[in-house]
Amino acid sequence: MNTFRRSLRALGHPASLAAIGLLLLNDHVLKAAYPSWVTGKLSDFAGLFFFPFLLIAIGAFPARSLGQDQARSWLPRAAFGLTAVWFAAIKLWPAANAAMEALLGWVLRARVAIAPDPTDVMALVVLWPAWGLWRRVGRPELERLAARSLPFGWKGGAALILAAVATIATSPCAPPVKVMRVTEVDGTLYALLTDAYGSNALAESSDGGRNWAQVAELPGAVATRFQEAIVYPRVACSPEDPRHCFRVAATEQVEESRDGGSTWGVAWQVPAGRRAFMERWLSQPLSCGADVRMEMGPYDLAFFREPAGTTLAVAMGGQGVLVRTAAGEWERLAVLQASPVPFSGGGIFVLLPEVVWSLVASLLVVLGLTWLAWQKVLADNTAGWDLVLSRAWVVIAGIGVFVLSLLSVGSLGTAALGGMGVGVVLVLIGLLLAWGRAASVAVLPDNVWGMAAVTAAAAVLIGPAAIGLFSAWVAGSIAVYETALGMAAGIAAAVLAGSVALIVRLAKGAGA
Repeated sequence: MNTFRRSLRALGHPASLAAIGLLLLNDHVLKAAYPSWVTGKLSDFAGLFFFPFLLIAIGAFPARSLGQDQARSWLPRAAFGLTAVWFAAIKLWPAANAAMEALLGWVLRARVAIAPDPTDVMALVVLWPAWGLWRRVGRPELERLAARSLPFGWKGGAALILAAVATIATSPCAPPVKVMRVTEVDGTLYALLTDAYGSNALAESSDGGRNWAQVAELPGAVATRFQEAIVYPRVACSPEDPRHCFRVAATEQVEESRDGGSTWGVAWQVPAGRRAFMERWLSQPLSCGADVRMEMGPYDLAFFREPAGTTLAVAMGGQGVLVRTAAGEWERLAVLQASPVPFSGGGIFVLLPEVVWSLVASLLVVLGLTWLAWQKVLADNTAGWDLVLSRAWVVIAGIGVFVLSLLSVGSLGTAALGGMGVGVVLVLIGLLLAWGRAASVAVLPDNVWGMAAVTAAAAVLIGPAAIGLFSAWVAGSIAVYETALGMAAGIAAAVLAGSVALIVRLAKGAGA
């Protein structure tokens, strides 16, 4: 039996199918319903069992160029070895973990976090029974049976597709972590992080919070400080100037006092209008933050000394740490998997709702202005209406495709946008044919085509203008979402009013 067919037999085996099902169930149901150490490990065991078979299936065809016998001998060993080395590297080696996060983030266009948990490597033991299954499906009697069968059975092909979907659709995100405590001892900054499962992680930084390394144990002084209960508001004063103090109270801002705490003012907070963007950024499809509640504390703060002067570090929960440099500038920095959400920027998924509704608005404008124009041109001309409506089936089909794609945006993402584009094209083709019929019965055909041009121009202006304004909001050029929304609505109203006036004017004398 050739290597590809053998990989399909392995994937179609009940044990592999059970592993695929367990992976999907655990990632999409159990982790959310029962977050624990057990559900955190189940996906590793399940995925590692069938992943080598998927690699073999993918590599079987390119490997055939080296010869069937050679591929049969080295490809399985390479797939199992690569799986073990890759998994161990991303769990034990920070550079490999960061590279994998960057690669997946680039592919998925979303933030991806993979927990570098050394205890996860225990799941590698599942490769041993997986290798036993691989050897079992290659027994001589099965080879003779496979030689008389079709190139590959439906069960193996279905398992291949299901395994690929499970691997891609599985959540690569680590449990969300929050930086709850920070302190400084002997020039080193320490942080205590907690995750949704109640597990703690410890990290240290020797360069002012710009780079962090996970540590297994803390110095005694640090451990003692982290065990102390926090009472809010939490206040820390500069060792160089005891009258210069900062305080936090888990209210998403840092307050500052220069008179020893007699008066306080806001020293840092999320820029105006940007919190709404941060929530949108977290909720975009394929994002690790889709199910994460937006929170940033602040929970704790501590001063530490750097060569440039005294610096302040603030524990910002899921947003990492906030650092105030000696020059008075604020920086938001990641601590392990606790990474700050940007105040601006992002891909198509951030603007997905606005792109969808801009397309909807453009389509409604086209249909509304077209109906107005035909009412003016055709009036009571029954024969003319019959000619125009004879092309209505194309428009109806386009609207149907558009609506079905619209209802699928949440699950299909950009693929649904493509379906909506097809629907718009069908509507435009149908309307173009119908406009031609309307012009053929009009007294002044040029006026009819003029009305068609006005209708098309209105749709082109309203949709892209709205997307452009919302893109400016994403980029931060427009700070507040409601400002972009109001400007888009104002442009749409102005364009619509002007288009109606032009159509009414062109309709005079163009009747059928």
